[in-house]
Amino acid sequence: MSAIRPVSTQRRDGSRLVGLLGLAVLAVTALMGYLIWSGYQEAVRGAEITTRNYAAILEARLDATLRRADAILLERVRTIPAAALSKRAVPRYAGEIDAMLDSHMARFDELAGLRIFDADGDRLYTSGRAITPLTNVADLDYFHRLRDDPQASLVFSEVAASRATGRMSMAVARALRDDRGAFRGVVAAAIEIDYFKALFQALEIGPQGFVSLMRSDNFRTVLRHPMPSGWFNRVLPAGTAVREALSAGNKRATLEFTSARTGVDVIGSYRALESYPFLVVAAVGREDALAGWRTRTQVVGVAGLLLLGLLVGLMIRHRGAEAREARVTAGLVESEERFRTLFEQAAVGVTLTESATGRFVRVNRKFADFLGYSHAEMLQQTLRSITHPDDLTLNVAYRERLRAGELPEFSMEKRYIRKDGSVVWGLVTVSPIRKPDGSFEHQVAVVTDIDQRRRAQEALHDSEARYRRLTELSSDWYWEEDANYRCTETSVSALKQLGLDAAKRIGKTRWEIPSVGVSEAHWAAHRADLDARRTFRGFELGRINRRGELVWGSISGAPIFDAQGNFRGYGGVGTDITERKRQEAELIAARQAAENASLAKTRFLAAASHDLRQPIQAINLFLEALNRSSLSEGQKEISAYLSLAVHSLGELLGGLLDISKLDAGIVAPHLAPTNTEAVLRRIEAEFAPVVPENNLHFRLVPRRQDLALRTDPDLLLRILRNIVGNAVKYTEHGGILVGARRRGDRGVIQVWDTGPGIASQHLSHIFEEYFQIGNPQRDKTKGLGLGLAIVRRLAKLIGAEVHCRSRLGRGTVFEISLPLATEPSNGSPYPHVALDPEDASGFTGRRIVVIEDDVLVAKAIEQSLGALGMTVTAFNDAQDALGSLEIADADFYISDFRLPGGIDGVQLLDAIQRRSARPISAVLLTGDTSPNQIDLSTASNWNVLFKPVDLSKLLSVMIETAGESRRPENRKHRV
Repeated sequence: MSAIRPVSTQRRDGSRLVGLLGLAVLAVTALMGYLIWSGYQEAVRGAEITTRNYAAILEARLDATLRRADAILLERVRTIPAAALSKRAVPRYAGEIDAMLDSHMARFDELAGLRIFDADGDRLYTSGRAITPLTNVADLDYFHRLRDDPQASLVFSEVAASRATGRMSMAVARALRDDRGAFRGVVAAAIEIDYFKALFQALEIGPQGFVSLMRSDNFRTVLRHPMPSGWFNRVLPAGTAVREALSAGNKRATLEFTSARTGVDVIGSYRALESYPFLVVAAVGREDALAGWRTRTQVVGVAGLLLLGLLVGLMIRHRGAEAREARVTAGLVESEERFRTLFEQAAVGVTLTESATGRFVRVNRKFADFLGYSHAEMLQQTLRSITHPDDLTLNVAYRERLRAGELPEFSMEKRYIRKDGSVVWGLVTVSPIRKPDGSFEHQVAVVTDIDQRRRAQEALHDSEARYRRLTELSSDWYWEEDANYRCTETSVSALKQLGLDAAKRIGKTRWEIPSVGVSEAHWAAHRADLDARRTFRGFELGRINRRGELVWGSISGAPIFDAQGNFRGYGGVGTDITERKRQEAELIAARQAAENASLAKTRFLAAASHDLRQPIQAINLFLEALNRSSLSEGQKEISAYLSLAVHSLGELLGGLLDISKLDAGIVAPHLAPTNTEAVLRRIEAEFAPVVPENNLHFRLVPRRQDLALRTDPDLLLRILRNIVGNAVKYTEHGGILVGARRRGDRGVIQVWDTGPGIASQHLSHIFEEYFQIGNPQRDKTKGLGLGLAIVRRLAKLIGAEVHCRSRLGRGTVFEISLPLATEPSNGSPYPHVALDPEDASGFTGRRIVVIEDDVLVAKAIEQSLGALGMTVTAFNDAQDALGSLEIADADFYISDFRLPGGIDGVQLLDAIQRRSARPISAVLLTGDTSPNQIDLSTASNWNVLFKPVDLSKLLSVMIETAGESRRPENRKHRV
């Protein structure tokens, strides 16, 4: 290469060389232009595909997390008892509810915790109770929104450090409300931000890229990687590309924009969740994406400049050869020096190699440094010695085609072996140098270092493989279908865990595989969604796995379109909901069992109550008649004890009746402004005379200014009777104090006693049926333990809250809290005064017909009314009564509800009314307390009295009913 040939020879060779180089430069220039253009498009498209895939993966993971968390919250909202939503109820329910919350956490890594708070924001129940401190969330924004907005559904908090764990989390919460819509508390799930932080960090986004999760409703940042200090909850500035595109209604898009934080141009994709106010953004730096392309472009440009410079030099030399023959030698030397300068100072590696041996004739310093050799050492190497064995065969094949003239040049990416044995990647472009006869003499190669780009590609490939493994390890599975809805890809390992064969799913539509739990209508609706290319969520179906077990899945998917908008199929995720389905089935079975048990109990109580009421009714009336006769002092004492025993038994049955009526739902409250002074005076009138008999004192504490409560006065009176009655029964020394006070926008009635008190472990049970304290001998004068159970039911009806405080050996305080009335009360709600039997003179001489199948009850009524001067005719059978002439034109009819002969009391009285030309006066007596029988009797046109009934009450109702029969439009029912 250093020898100078004769000028004449150079002139001829120069002409040929210029022609060949001109053609080569044109070909190389065209190829370079194409490679530059296609490389740019490929780099941009690769970045767009990568960011779209990242955004789709993150969207699917976040959507699955939120959907699963929401399902847990909805289940807790539906199933948690209203009675559990108070601090008093925590000891009773904590074990069950905390265990349920812990079970949800077992397979839900995204959750930091599940917690239930009461209406004051205090934590009641939590997962991981042993390590979770008590917290209050009443000051948090999401709590206010759920409390103040009855229409609020699922609410998300801002990202903040958890008060329970100290880690950054985001709360997902729903409100707990009772049947009337009143706010009772909040159930919340804490989403672990670190979980998604680790997921973001696993993505290969380059030094200028980022991944971001933010709210789509207010554009606040939830998480970003890399995360600058203070960026939690930071608002994305208005006018940014992502915000503008989302505001324009684009749920997902791929954009080129400038990062708001770094000012770097990026290529990114975002996807907004369909069901939740979130979006994910994945972006790579534009410079990162185009780095390999720029390097390749530089290599091609340098090679082109070298060839162009060579051509220009040769052409100039050729044109001036004849005129400057004397200066040819100097020109050639100058040209060679110029070539050497370009050769040595090129930014890429340049080599000249013998075609026959592959030995390097000349290399520049850039190439020698690329492989770690000195210049002299490099000239001792051959192409074979520095080429990786795996690339040698292809390299040799290209060179042979170049030698044969099949290729004007070739380019390839190959691996080189450095002096230290390490492997580096290079992009080599090889052109031939031929002799004048066309034989292959040398080859010139331009080598660009692409090792970093290839390492980045391998890292990206490894990253994709890692995510594929993550997908396979997930409990959820991912799937894709073609345009005919046939499965093309699915997660093998996830389906294998469920006992399902993924291979049987490939190539088939969802409905071609046997399934359970999906009706024809649901399949039709699902097909309609697919045909309309709509996104679908939560499509549930069951399948029998290899083990013969029924497993359930919830499928969600979205349509896939290509760049031209053509439908390519569907892709989506599936979630194992077998455990949820099992729990739902168990819940339904448990609820049915509880309802059956409650129904059986009610039937038993009703039957027992009815059978016992009949003889008590007779005893009451016989005692009334007996007391009207002349008795000795000893007989009067016996009669008094007998009356006390019957009264106690009547109270027991009265409790059963109250429970039955409340369970039947026939007690309807009539809320009105009520004077508390009148209520308390009525309690004083009833209990003050009897309390001294137990060596106790009764004190009423009046208010200077009366309170008007919004309540039902009769039901409130029944609540106070039960509570004060219990105080009288269980207090042996001291007394009872009753008073009222105002507390905020509510009024509170308090009953204090100096009884034995209630232990703290019993306070959560005292409102349960048949629960008694301090009555181990089951003294029936102290009741059956139904009083406070009735109080709880009545309080719920009138919107009252009943609380109890107690200290053993000191006494107990019961509080009834009610809302204040907005308007004043209209006097006393208790105008009625019980009738003395002596005041029944209006019925003297009147004819009374009694229809009662119990002979004793019929006889007792006959004697009691007969003693007051009435003429009484008794029948034991409805058919006998209807067939008798004596039944016509009676002044009053008293009929039992349950009668033999196929006709009940309602039907009998209706039949008598149809025969009569005027309204008849009648009353129904019944001892049946079953809910359906209570409904039947009270739904009739006749007043109803429940046994046992004393003579005073019977006469009062007879007089009241006789007046109503003359004014039928004013007739009312008595229950």
